[in-house]
Amino acid sequence: VALVYDIERDAQTTLTIAGDPLPGGLIEDMKREWSQSVFDGFLLDDLQTMVRRALVAQGRLQAQVSAAVTSPPEGDIKEIAVQVTQGPLFDTRRMAFSGNERIPAEALEAIVRARGLVVTAWLNPAEFEVALEQYYRSIGSLAADVTVHGPVFTGGSATLPVTIDEGPRFRIANVDILGPPLASEVDVRGTFGMTTGAPYEPSAVEPARREVELAYLQQGYNDVRVSVTTLVDAERAQVDMSLTVAAGRQQMLTGVDVSGAEVTARTTIDRALDLETGQPANLTDYYRAQKRLYDTGVFQSVDVTIEPVVHDSTDESSTQPVRASVSLVELPRYRFRYGVRLSDTMGPIDAGREVRPALVVDLLRRNLFGRAVSTGMAGQLEAHR
Repeated sequence: VALVYDIERDAQTTLTIAGDPLPGGLIEDMKREWSQSVFDGFLLDDLQTMVRRALVAQGRLQAQVSAAVTSPPEGDIKEIAVQVTQGPLFDTRRMAFSGNERIPAEALEAIVRARGLVVTAWLNPAEFEVALEQYYRSIGSLAADVTVHGPVFTGGSATLPVTIDEGPRFRIANVDILGPPLASEVDVRGTFGMTTGAPYEPSAVEPARREVELAYLQQGYNDVRVSVTTLVDAERAQVDMSLTVAAGRQQMLTGVDVSGAEVTARTTIDRALDLETGQPANLTDYYRAQKRLYDTGVFQSVDVTIEPVVHDSTDESSTQPVRASVSLVELPRYRFRYGVRLSDTMGPIDAGREVRPALVVDLLRRNLFGRAVSTGMAGQLEAHR
């Protein structure tokens, strides 16, 4: 096989910084960005944003940055010149929130810091507005509106006014349960946890849906699918919710088949599996049973699966019988190890140091009488003066 590479060298690139100096390390980041760019128009915008973000983070809120390609397009050298004017340094920078009633200003400031929006607020107010509105929607204020006004500069301090219209707190008007309940609809509603009249929090919907799905899985509904749909009434500040459960058939354990165990007693295997027939086939129990078999220390490989029992195709019962198939590979019954050890002992000054070699052996017998019990012996033969 012959690999042939045809390399066409492009123009040499040069990045020139004019005006005020830039923070250390930023120029290397700009060069790296250029090496990954494929279109000059986007590249110029990206370089300007990188420089402005770094300067704003330092407190240079009025920094001016421009970038342009200064070399001819067909030349051997391609140069991008970045003009930087740092502007004054504002040591004190704060956001002045107004209109917020449910969330105090201190909490909003903590949220802004946690989400990395401090620089974004000064650099890209529109992006900041969207991010803060999304947070309000996640806690149920679906009509929240955030407006960032122009910054106010006074001496060495800068203030960014942020007006928040929190809007009404949306509440749950109705919760419909569609699909077969586990024991009763009351149990499903209790597991879901979304109740009529409670505040609506979109961020809590997915965890609640997962709890319902987990409850069905624990009862052997291993093909269950749970979905949630919402209908928002903006005029009434209400949300109607529908929880749809496609449970499928409940799988029930009818027996356990074991293969690959030549030495280990079946009673030892059954005790480690701890699977009870006639009970729902909860996959979590099978994962734990697999771990318990590994923990016996006598198996090299353990595979536990469930297999449906084939019946008449016209069977439309709500339950599906399954059998657990346990495939085992046992570790060798005997393990023999040996090696050499050196003992280096420092004695008195007049005696010097003493180095003694030793032969170490270790014999282990696993799975004694097929009961997952191990016994062994170890010895050491050491040379003395």
